[in-house]
Amino acid sequence: MASLIGTLIGQVVFGILGDRYGRKKMFTNLLTGLIIGTISLALISSGAENSLDVLALIIIWRLWMGCFIGGDYPLRLARIRCILGVRANHVVVQLSRLSKCALTLQKL
Repeated sequence: MASLIGTLIGQVVFGILGDRYGRKKMFTNLLTGLIIGTISLALISSGAENSLDVLALIIIWRLWMGCFIGGDYPLRLARIRCILGVRANHVVVQLSRLSKCALTLQKL
């Protein structure tokens, strides 16, 4: 559930930031944040004498990763449209449908 919420947040935030600061720069930041989140999620431990709440850390890092995965959708679709041109709108529409399908399947 945390990654789904993060995906929704990431789509809005990275879509706006991509328009404002440039898609290529934001895509680089997006990949960096995704790598940091993946490594951090993999290295979660309970700490010395179980001093950390592992479930809370998993939720936080899944939310983090969800934001960056969600940010990938609008930036990738906009980049594909820039590369292929206006005549390739059907490709962008099909890819956006696939991402909506993936979100629906993730709910199950």
